[in-house]
Amino acid sequence: MCFDVVSATRSLIKYAQHRSDDPAQINALKEKLETLTKVLEPHFNISGFEHPALLAFTNEDPLEPHAIEWGLIPEDIKDSEQAIKIANMTLNARMETLFDKPSFKKAAEHRRCLIYLDAFYEHHHQKHQIIPYHISMKDESPMIIAGIWQEWRDPDSLQMRKTLSIVTTEGNERMKIIHNNPKNKGARMPAILHRAEQDIWLQPIENNDDRNRIKQLLLPFPEDALNYKTVRKLKGKGSVGDIPSAEDRYIYAEQLGLF
Repeated sequence: MCFDVVSATRSLIKYAQHRSDDPAQINALKEKLETLTKVLEPHFNISGFEHPALLAFTNEDPLEPHAIEWGLIPEDIKDSEQAIKIANMTLNARMETLFDKPSFKKAAEHRRCLIYLDAFYEHHHQKHQIIPYHISMKDESPMIIAGIWQEWRDPDSLQMRKTLSIVTTEGNERMKIIHNNPKNKGARMPAILHRAEQDIWLQPIENNDDRNRIKQLLLPFPEDALNYKTVRKLKGKGSVGDIPSAEDRYIYAEQLGLF
């Protein structure tokens, strides 16, 4: 699962460089991203249930950045209350059923995107303590996640809104240790894409071979390519909140001997 993330967009040039090697395109992207940050708020600890806007590039225009609301709403939903309920259930889309579930099938076929995060959080259950982990790229590069998106008309405002889901896959070996909630059916993690895979994820699907080809991209990301650290409590009474220090390392007494 992936319900809590860091989306601070703190290094715009890194984001631009991950979409192109052309200096002119990088400069153009940087300008677009700087404009986008005026509506894309930085978050250091944000829950998907708050439905924040995340930075994403879609298959419609792979070089055009968007701020897309987290929590996919199918285009045929006409009631705003129903839309909120559905958005709470579509924060994540399991790669195993991506092309089968009615809520995700159409978007998976026609509307895929790359979601840019700085990090995500998962919680480890140890005795009576729940220990949050901050997981980021070891090389400090942006974390690019496979996503699906959908455009939906808000019946109240009549405005078109873009919404998305984060695609998840089986957890790597380290995530299997961290993400051990007994209520879950196995450890999960976001489907992080290597740079060479990102444009493949956005390519059109025409047949089952294409579906199988892009599903092969959605493998557990290598555990040694990620950085893992424990941080202060993120939920409930005494939680740190959505501030930069949410990302600071914090060692728990109960954690001794875990890693």
